[in-house]
Amino acid sequence: MAVTAAGPATAIEGNQLVYTVTVANTDPTNSGTGVVLTDTLGANLSFVTATTSQGSFSRSGSVVTFMLGTLTPGAAVTLTITATATEYGTLANSASVSATSADPVPANNSATATTSVAIAPIVVSPAITTTSKNPSNLAVATFTHANGVEPTGAFTATINWGDGKTSTGTITLSGTTYTVIGSHRYSNGGSHTITTTVTEIGQAAELLLAKVGDEVPDLPERYRGNSDHGRPTLNGQTNDFARLVADYLTPSGTGPNAAGAGGGAGSSARVSLVELRTALTSLFDRGEQEGRKPPLAALAASLHATRKANPGVLNVLLLLEDLFAERGL
Repeated sequence: MAVTAAGPATAIEGNQLVYTVTVANTDPTNSGTGVVLTDTLGANLSFVTATTSQGSFSRSGSVVTFMLGTLTPGAAVTLTITATATEYGTLANSASVSATSADPVPANNSATATTSVAIAPIVVSPAITTTSKNPSNLAVATFTHANGVEPTGAFTATINWGDGKTSTGTITLSGTTYTVIGSHRYSNGGSHTITTTVTEIGQAAELLLAKVGDEVPDLPERYRGNSDHGRPTLNGQTNDFARLVADYLTPSGTGPNAAGAGGGAGSSARVSLVELRTALTSLFDRGEQEGRKPPLAALAASLHATRKANPGVLNVLLLLEDLFAERGL
């Protein structure tokens, strides 16, 4: 049995990708029996459908199993697997074949096709105008991104109400269109132009700071300077740790740390992993003094959301896991 795999070289996040796999019996005299092709969709590929020119298939999660039966000498079977690219990056589809009959050349029993997927743009509708003094649950904008494959929690929307004030909008999704909703109270009547800015969480390290606590408040300013008899509170230390994480994940270009520590391969971070561990240990110590765990759940969730964009994120997640395990939490 010999396997080949092919797919699109490039695509855009949210597109459907079609991978073609061919299984051939290259033996000129013997049939292959009990032939099974196992196709595994890599991370960020979501199954849509599959076809085969012979036999049948079943799916369990990201694994599609094709029961091909017998392949006569020189016969070939063509299979297709269609999947949606749910994130950008290098996505892979892997296939391997097995048979109950002997295979003297196992080296060609597996093949992988990869696709370089580009990030999809966020397209926001134009500004709107309101004459209402107290707009409530107003749909201020719509936007599209990657055919709606991202959950609403992957974005943050900032509404500029046109009177010098801003607020964070609520995002809903219907089909492939996202809608931003907000409420506001103007001190003066008249006409106001409302503009909306949408950002995908994880495109910038500083957005981690919006995910410090178990809620999503404006924590960077709220907890700044909070102290208890001269010592930072648990919330204050958590906020400081989040800032350090953001610095660790942001390349300085000239820092002394090893390449790839944070900010990606070939760059240097402004904060070392050792410094992060020291800060996190102090944070856990403070938590024990206050009799509660540090509020790191939302920060961890945000790190998971950004792990594909920055290799240094995995280091931070492992650090969090180690410290929680050491403390028996």
